[in-house]
Amino acid sequence: TAGKMSLIAKGDIKQDDLTINSNDEISQLRLSFNQMTDTMQEIARQAEDIAEGRLDQKYKLKGDLADAFGTMTQQLLDKEESDKEMKQIAALMENNPSNMMFADHDFIVRYMNPSSIETLKTIEQYLPVKVEEIIGNSIDIFHKNPQMQRDILSKPENLPHKTQIQVGPEILSLNINANMDTDGKYLGPLVDWAVVTESFKAEEKAKEASAREQQQAEDLKQKVDSMLAVVNAAAHGDLTQKITINGNDAIGQMGKGLGDLLSNLQTSISKISETAKTLASSSDKMSSVSQNMA
Repeated sequence: TAGKMSLIAKGDIKQDDLTINSNDEISQLRLSFNQMTDTMQEIARQAEDIAEGRLDQKYKLKGDLADAFGTMTQQLLDKEESDKEMKQIAALMENNPSNMMFADHDFIVRYMNPSSIETLKTIEQYLPVKVEEIIGNSIDIFHKNPQMQRDILSKPENLPHKTQIQVGPEILSLNINANMDTDGKYLGPLVDWAVVTESFKAEEKAKEASAREQQQAEDLKQKVDSMLAVVNAAAHGDLTQKITINGNDAIGQMGKGLGDLLSNLQTSISKISETAKTLASSSDKMSSVSQNMA
């Protein structure tokens, strides 16, 4: 018994059962020793199975040992399931055609998916560092005012957040979300981004075109209002107002035509007035002659 216990103390637990045949205390010690070695061997088998990933085996352990190994096995099963889910998530990230980056809560870039790397390669000449040097660097390298960005990204309640940054001549659109663990702890910002230079330019052109159209509409309204004021004045007998609208466009030609019309009308009215005055004078003379004849 002492010899086998000495071997066990040295780490050799794969011992055969003791075969002492007696009915005294030594026999009781043999039974206890054999039970202990069986339990230790069972522990060794389970530990070996756990080490090799066999977590669904059955064992003869009892009591606290069974509870402890059961808890450990369940934790490993949970971790295995979690790792499986993480692999699936990682596969989704890796195969995602969108550009995705992740930084930790200290704002150090920890991950970029292949799409991000490929896209960044196309604008690498405008980046402050090489693409392969971005992971491990701070997100500050992308911002002229990093403190403002840090203030936003340091608090998950500020997210999601959308913004645009300029890298050289290129415009990048960033959609930033909070990356949280299963316990709700904020791990850092997760950024979905894209190069939107062409769409940004198109949008700016559309805005400029819209502004031009709005200005043209305002100019047209002012010109029409100006002509309407002169026409309304003429309708009320005031032909002294002048139309100052001219130009080669339709409204300019209309203004010129209407101005000429009012000018001709004013001239005609003046001639009619002069003729009326002449007729009035002749009428007075004829009346005087008629009186003299009478």
